[in-house]
Amino acid sequence: MKILQLLPASIFVLSCCNDAAQARNIVTTNDGIAIGTTNQSGLRRSLVTYDANTSQQDVHQFSNLPNTIRGFDDVALDSDAMARQGGVVAFAIDASSGLVCSFNLSARSSTRRGEVSLQLIGCTTQRVSTSPFVGIDAQRGTLVVSGGTGGVSTFRYDTSTGRLSSRPTIRNQTLNEIGHPSVTLVSRNIAVLCTDTRSGFGITIANINQSSRSLDRSRFFPVENTVNFKYAISPGMSCEGLLQLCSL
Repeated sequence: MKILQLLPASIFVLSCCNDAAQARNIVTTNDGIAIGTTNQSGLRRSLVTYDANTSQQDVHQFSNLPNTIRGFDDVALDSDAMARQGGVVAFAIDASSGLVCSFNLSARSSTRRGEVSLQLIGCTTQRVSTSPFVGIDAQRGTLVVSGGTGGVSTFRYDTSTGRLSSRPTIRNQTLNEIGHPSVTLVSRNIAVLCTDTRSGFGITIANINQSSRSLDRSRFFPVENTVNFKYAISPGMSCEGLLQLCSL
């Protein structure tokens, strides 16, 4: 989730709460389509979209999801991927199975019936660490899973089709800290990791080395006066949400 997307996301939460599904861990496209997970009973394997232009909310269910996926806990977008086809690639992670799925998100102007379309593209097949908190982000062919206390993982995906690699290029790599509850990508090769250290919280800048399949810590910035995980919603976690609480 990008910082500029927090305002539309908060509007989505207020608008949807009396509707069919309550959404959380939300990201938005540049043209005002929000997508989020839901923790409501019977809808955990679904994703929720909200069109800020029409105030229309939709709950998307996927009959062809792998049976191992119990529900989704965090989402990410790559607005540049599949842009030529009129779509956006959305990603969602299931913390229970440790698997990530990709979806083709098409806005109303791109669909025949004028509605938001969300179609499953495919899912990864090898489990990665997700506990006790996890976040994901994606940019230009790289998807990063923060991994919680079990280490960071990365996947590659085809930007023209949105299809993820079945197995991670980096799997559960630790950086000698307690863990990383969330992540934001600055570029496809630079990750900003929310970091839980033995002396408090901070931000780790890490370089993603695709050729050596490794993650190299570049800089660390401690954050003063954090509230730890007091307001966290487990297991999905927003890095920006944590940082906003750091100054309270």
